[in-house]
Amino acid sequence: MILYCAVATEAESWKRLKYSTLAAMYYFMPDAIEMLGALGEEAMPFTSDLSHCICATTGEPRSSSFLSQRLRVAI
Repeated sequence: MILYCAVATEAESWKRLKYSTLAAMYYFMPDAIEMLGALGEEAMPFTSDLSHCICATTGEPRSSSFLSQRLRVAI
């Protein structure tokens, strides 16, 4: 069972509202990650899909872990 952080999910909703004008021209994905690593409701599938694409492209089976580590370091 995946638990999403309510604050990160609320931040995603706020970002979607703030940048709603971009939706007409671009595919917009709000991605909210809290400082302790909690993901928003939309961030988890997006980062999962991204890590699978990186793994398929590079052939590196640990790329999912590397992406997760890099995101946490960036925060």
